[in-house]
Amino acid sequence: MKKLFTFIILTYLRLAARLQLAKIHPKIVGLTGSVGKTSLRNAVAAVLATKYRVKKSIKANSETGIPLDILGLHPRDYSFGDWLRLILLIPVKLLFDWQRYDIYVVELGVDEPLPPKNMEYLLRFIKPDIGVFLNVAPVHTQQFAKLIHPNELFSSINQREDFLLKAIAQEKGRLVTKLEKDKVAIVNRDDPYVWSVAQRTKAKLVAFGQSVTDPNQVKITGVDHFVTGKKIIHPNEVTTKFTFVYQTKTQVVQLSLLVPDYYASTLAAAISVGLNLGISFTEAGKALVQNFKLPPGRMNLFAGINNSLLIDSSYNASRLATIGALELLAKVPAKPKVIVLGDMRELGEIAGQEHELVAQEILKVADEVILVGPLTKKYVFPIISSKLPTHWFVNSWQAADYLKLHLENGSAVLIKGSQNTIFTETIVEKLLKNQADVKKLCRRGEFWEKQRQQLAIAK
Repeated sequence: MKKLFTFIILTYLRLAARLQLAKIHPKIVGLTGSVGKTSLRNAVAAVLATKYRVKKSIKANSETGIPLDILGLHPRDYSFGDWLRLILLIPVKLLFDWQRYDIYVVELGVDEPLPPKNMEYLLRFIKPDIGVFLNVAPVHTQQFAKLIHPNELFSSINQREDFLLKAIAQEKGRLVTKLEKDKVAIVNRDDPYVWSVAQRTKAKLVAFGQSVTDPNQVKITGVDHFVTGKKIIHPNEVTTKFTFVYQTKTQVVQLSLLVPDYYASTLAAAISVGLNLGISFTEAGKALVQNFKLPPGRMNLFAGINNSLLIDSSYNASRLATIGALELLAKVPAKPKVIVLGDMRELGEIAGQEHELVAQEILKVADEVILVGPLTKKYVFPIISSKLPTHWFVNSWQAADYLKLHLENGSAVLIKGSQNTIFTETIVEKLLKNQADVKKLCRRGEFWEKQRQQLAIAK
């Protein structure tokens, strides 16, 4: 019965989304990747807004979230009553919502290799004119392990990971391999998994990255970080400068942000989208400087208690993103450097290797480490605890209480962890100097507040 109900609801949402798109008939820019899709969405929208009316997907990258977003609807608490409200509002939206926009910029999330949580399903109702494939990383590998035959043996954990990464690339890559000849595929030349899959597209293939050789493609030539403060660092004392080359022109995009080097790929992809929609190289760069904003929980900077600098990357965690953040923290002159790391979830059998690789990088950067969750206790704590002051906690509430009492003056604190029951944004909230900044954190709203409260009570 539940399967039948789910099938009916998904069909209803899918058909309604297709009708709404048929009414408006926008160009569609579809975005995918393992890390950084929401930042890419913001960057692409920032560039395109200089010339077009742009709608971007808001808190929506799934089989239910995207159709509702197309209809201008968003869940409040995911209760039965909330879903009933949404279902009843859909006909109203189809009849009366005729708001026009030129381009729909949409994240396409792939959590599993099977429908409805795969790319194949999303492409049933999203028909992109431009597909952007940003990267592939070991994220959701636990779900993709379903593709491994029970009798299949791997000679090493690395071989297993390679199999999973190829499977992830294959599924996410449908965004570009399913495009028709008159469409555009924009892909990261520096990611071997992305580039390999992209060779199968029939669409116009546009690359970006450090390794591009075609002068008509966006080349990344440099990333530099600047911090003007020394002992005490304020959020407004940082700059990241990206340098790009296109044809014979060089452009510097200087942002008042502190973000890892891999954000160069995000910005290069956004510039490439702009170029393919009639926005000049110079205009695209200026638009990023003026309009690009980080989504909550992705390397946002806040003033913390005891003159600390909080680097809030609490939305989620993977090896690629975490190591990028650690490399960036190493460039911050503040001392001590405190790393708060929650479990990296949904990794399956490669969880140990992924956490251990992060632990080795932590040793290069940290002065003190706070760990949260059973996976960090099992895989990270044994590697670093004899070499660094290390404290492990069952949950983020305990970690926050400890830091409120023991955080040293002038610390730079990096906070990172998976969203699945870890909720390291709780730690950021407790360490904020200005409580008005709470509204700028990730996972706000009634639904997430209930989730945190339930978990806090359970712990």
